[in-house]
Amino acid sequence: MKRHSDNGHPYWRETAALPSFPPLAESAEADVAVIGAGIGTAWELTRAGLDVVVLDADRLAAGAVGVEDQARFHPLAYLWGRVDDIVAGGGRTHEGTRVVELDRGDPCRLTTDTGAVVSARHVVVATHHPVFDHALLATRPTRHRDLVIAGPLPAAQDPDGMYITEREGKRSVRTAPLQDGGRLLIVTGEAFRPGTGEDTEAVHSRLREWTEQNFPGVTITHRWAARPRTTPPRTPRRS
Repeated sequence: MKRHSDNGHPYWRETAALPSFPPLAESAEADVAVIGAGIGTAWELTRAGLDVVVLDADRLAAGAVGVEDQARFHPLAYLWGRVDDIVAGGGRTHEGTRVVELDRGDPCRLTTDTGAVVSARHVVVATHHPVFDHALLATRPTRHRDLVIAGPLPAAQDPDGMYITEREGKRSVRTAPLQDGGRLLIVTGEAFRPGTGEDTEAVHSRLREWTEQNFPGVTITHRWAARPRTTPPRTPRRS
């Protein structure tokens, strides 16, 4: 059984053509600056004819995407199609560019860790956590990372759909097409809190054992932990 470390690339990153973009090397101007690779927002703004610059501290689309009502598709192939449209529409994209200071003037001025400055009439902060957090909201939510395992499944065992269990703990099950025409089984439903010292091997084992018990023909080839998600703090009820 082939096993991968938790910080390895998920299956999606191995099967999508991922271009790279240079860090911002010199100061620039734009109608809108998007911090944190809000790809959908940048795509809409570019389509509207605005001059857009996207600044991401890491790699574009390095975090999983949420879609209401569920849909089965390759998330990175979808996102990179949007990135291609942004570039074709004149948008500028820079990876490895961390914004360290925001001056809310007219225009706004964004200072990066390289010293380059972006002047923009409007700014969209699309980061996972608040980066200009004057109310200290970033310290209040609870952070979780969802664990995922995946592997090829015989076609005869393909459940042909997306399912969530009601018993024996929550499990989410779905499949995706493989390049050889087969099916990839994807199972999630376990999570851990970063920084607590929790045994992630034990958590992964529970997920793997459930999968092998319910899908005996699967061979686990990938495992990863999704980027941290946050649970908002509970607001105390007034009596």
